Amino acid sequence: MSGIELRPLNSDEAPALVEVIAAAHRYDGFPQVFTEAELLEELGAPGFDPVADGRIAYLDGVLAGWSRIWHQPSSDRLERAYIIGTVHPDFRFKGVGRALLGWGRERATERLLGRVNDLPKFIRIDASDQVPDAHHLYREMGFTPIRWFEDLVRPIAGFAAPATPEGIAIVPWAEAGDDEVRQVHNAAFRDHWGSTALDIAGWRHLLGGHGTRPDLSWVAVDRSSGAVVGFAVNAYFPDDEALHAGRRDGWILQLGTLDRWRRRGVASALIGASVASFAAAGCTHVALNVDSDNPSGAASLYRALGFEAEYRSITHQIEVRAATGGGGLPSPA
Repeated sequence: MSGIELRPLNSDEAPALVEVIAAAHRYDGFPQVFTEAELLEELGAPGFDPVADGRIAYLDGVLAGWSRIWHQPSSDRLERAYIIGTVHPDFRFKGVGRALLGWGRERATERLLGRVNDLPKFIRIDASDQVPDAHHLYREMGFTPIRWFEDLVRPIAGFAAPATPEGIAIVPWAEAGDDEVRQVHNAAFRDHWGSTALDIAGWRHLLGGHGTRPDLSWVAVDRSSGAVVGFAVNAYFPDDEALHAGRRDGWILQLGTLDRWRRRGVASALIGASVASFAAAGCTHVALNVDSDNPSGAASLYRALGFEAEYRSITHQIEVRAATGGGGLPSPA
């Protein structure tokens, strides 16, 4: 790996780094555009330290790739840290990805083992199922494929809005208490694989994120009590239109329903309201991401509503434990 240098992330290099990411996305068939604004937003995320938690790779002095750690601290169920990054297509198979992944695994281990609790701790990394070389590298580094996620899309034209269940009102986001929705989010996703609760800072970062549109988002309320029982956090990313000529996607970023209200049509009603708001905003399609093994049955619901898979990613995982003989690397569970 001679000639490879890893440097801390620096916002001054954001324009050049975005070009590297864009080239990788085009090569790998990733159907979304990653902008400089999104990168700067990630660098400013709560709890993220660009110097400690991010690296840019140079090969013989040329910017070749990057990596960062995303870790949402948890006090319940589990702790997980994601390694996020990529390598420019022109610099693959030259040790750059291996160097970045090795650094990421070390840093993610430090973050996780720095948490003083007895929760299970995992490092995770995703890649498109169209990039087999990445998955081969992950396996070599001790990771195991554990979960499959899909982007599902359908045209808005011809969508038949499901009826709102009796006793439920679907209201605009602004009519609900923000922290109440956050608590419903945490309760609704408690049984979802790999999910951890969002604190107030993490919740505000989600709602204020690039493309997130509370004005297109909805909340389900129990008419009898006025309590929130479900929600849809929605978004629109105009930069993606360059990839889909004549198509404008409205995204359902987060869709959740409290367990006792599931299978009553609440989620379908929230999707219906979301589709209507997307249509009014000029969108032509609606999209969402789903865990193929989601215990709520969401994947089956979406397909029943006419959504079809457009992109799939595979999540790999390794469990970390405190080292007993030095070396500092996690041991496979």
